[in-house]
Amino acid sequence: PYGTLTLLSGLTCEAIKARSSASDEEETWGVEAFDILMDIWTVLLE
Repeated sequence: PYGTLTLLSGLTCEAIKARSSASDEEETWGVEAFDILMDIWTVLLE
């Protein structure tokens, strides 16, 4: 379980970085990835 949380945490950090530096349409993956990761965190923390 701890490895999973570490992986999700790392992915979330990278998605936030990509989202904050998104300047064009090619980097919109960060927004989509962030939304998916937030859904995953919500399910895990319920």
